Amino acid sequence: MRLLFSTVFILLATFYSFSQIKYGISSGANIHNRERTFDNKKIGFQIGVDGFASLSKKAYLHAGLNLIALRSKYENYKVEFYGVNDPSYTINSSTSYLYTDVPITFGYKVIANAKFGISAEGGWFFSYGVGGRSKGSFTYDDRIVAFNERTFKYDHTINTGPSAAISSIIFEHYLIRMFGEWDITNPKDGHLKHQIYGLSMGYVF
Repeated sequence: MRLLFSTVFILLATFYSFSQIKYGISSGANIHNRERTFDNKKIGFQIGVDGFASLSKKAYLHAGLNLIALRSKYENYKVEFYGVNDPSYTINSSTSYLYTDVPITFGYKVIANAKFGISAEGGWFFSYGVGGRSKGSFTYDDRIVAFNERTFKYDHTINTGPSAAISSIIFEHYLIRMFGEWDITNPKDGHLKHQIYGLSMGYVF
């Protein structure tokens, strides 16, 4: 967690050194999963602040600080014992994960004018789990047991990986941003690697 805050501090200091900086706020929705398949998808959300530092007429540096909620579900999930599915043991669950998320990308304005602009971005992201909750039930031999608990097992690592986005600024202020993030870290329970696609809308001051 200290490393994440240090990264944010260095990022803000770097942005402060630029003279041409624009700030904005944005929020939107995302689709997330942990196992490279969208069979268990649920809609999550994100909200945050954005900074844009001009590097040249068409190139810029973008950085964000977001609070992002990722959600997943399992319905009639069959549990394996020694590599064999046990049909009498199934799980239904819904889980929410809450992360701080810091994307850092370099952007290039493909179309740039006062009324409409489109940019392509590529870079890296860092995120850290700060909370979550898992609830549902599991069935074994026709017995149903419900559970509802907070989840913190994944909180002890910083997730990181490549990030890409297509963004558009309309009339120099209204932001539309489509992004993707692909986690490449390998925590102790490696299935927690994330694959995220999202859409945010916001305002640039």
